[in-house]
Amino acid sequence: MKTIKLATLVLSSCFLFGGAITSIEYQSPTIAQAAKKSSKINKELKQYLKENQGYEKQGNNEFANYNTIDSIVYKKNNLYVNVNGDFLNLSNAQRTTLLNKVQGTANTVLLDHDKIDTSDYKKGSMLTIQLGKNAIGHSKLSNYKTYKFYK
Repeated sequence: MKTIKLATLVLSSCFLFGGAITSIEYQSPTIAQAAKKSSKINKELKQYLKENQGYEKQGNNEFANYNTIDSIVYKKNNLYVNVNGDFLNLSNAQRTTLLNKVQGTANTVLLDHDKIDTSDYKKGSMLTIQLGKNAIGHSKLSNYKTYKFYK
């Protein structure tokens, strides 16, 4: 008996071909598949951050303050922006400008991977800003492109 697994629906069927029974099993995407997709997303986010930090080092003002970000991580439908201590030296206006740029880049990646649709892209995504293991801010629920900073 041969078994062929295909993702999407949970359904099993048996067919008789030349005396052999072949079972085709349809399964929903697994946690491992979802983790693999998140891993691809995080790899792209890491790449974009590295590129943007490089543009900042070259003196491109459009990418100012990217050096205050250590990582951008997508986990369980949330975006986490891990910053370093230099982020605390930025004004709230500088922080907001930077985080909105980060959010735009991250949302492009999420849209490309079908994690959000175009209306979600326009609204933005919930961000949690972290310094080490401590949350120091987040997107406001009323408008994801505005932020509440604790420090």
